[in-house]
Amino acid sequence: MKKPLLVFTGCSHTAGNEQINHLFIPEYKNFCEMSKKFNQRALDEEVFKFQAQYLLQQSHRKKYYNELMANNKNNFIKLVQRYIAFKEKQVAWPKIFEDKFEIINLAVSGGSFKYQIKLLTTLSDSIPGPMTVIHQVPQLIRTYVKLNGKIHHLNPNYFRNTKDGLTKILESKYKAFVLRENYFQKAREKHIKILKKINRQDIKNYFITEDLDDYQNFKNETVIIKEFRKFRNRYLKSPIGGHVIDKNFAKDMRATIMPYITNNLPC
Repeated sequence: MKKPLLVFTGCSHTAGNEQINHLFIPEYKNFCEMSKKFNQRALDEEVFKFQAQYLLQQSHRKKYYNELMANNKNNFIKLVQRYIAFKEKQVAWPKIFEDKFEIINLAVSGGSFKYQIKLLTTLSDSIPGPMTVIHQVPQLIRTYVKLNGKIHHLNPNYFRNTKDGLTKILESKYKAFVLRENYFQKAREKHIKILKKINRQDIKNYFITEDLDDYQNFKNETVIIKEFRKFRNRYLKSPIGGHVIDKNFAKDMRATIMPYITNNLPC
């Protein structure tokens, strides 16, 4: 019998960020302690070095990747980031539902609710059957813009490390959003309406909101966790990036979500 489809959307907290840090950072505990002395840019650079080394160790195409690293650094960086994101998603907390459901995890690190709606629209167009969707709703102040054919996920932290020409353009665009009166609040309301337009009878939507302020935007929907930030604070977090790395987290997320979806699957 085919398993019912369970789809997850969200940001880094659902994409599995930092779940495999211990696999590619040598002397992980010592590095975590040392990381407190780094500024954020230096820390990100050190972590990336370990991620790149991990890719090279795992790959059978070392010569190709070394040449790419030497000749096209930007493409190499993107490749490493995609590889790590793929490996992290394999152990992200939604995987714990695989015994009962077919899982599709659309979560993207740095993603916004606006981007979640875009991904879900594409998915619902390609999969006609019933699905249950768990929306882990990112912070209100996140968005994305498309520039030169590429999508850029924007939030205030995006601009902390680099000030190249592209980043300055993106920062100016983000500031333009911030300066608009109630832009992010209006955008949230707009994207909820868009979600309802793409909804079908055979799609069930559930929501996890970051805090009580954003919960107010979803109070007419089925919200499973109203204060996800507060919920996460109960668990062990990585001292490097602050994401939950507690082994009990996935089990508790399952225990929290299952009562809502088990007897209410779409037909």
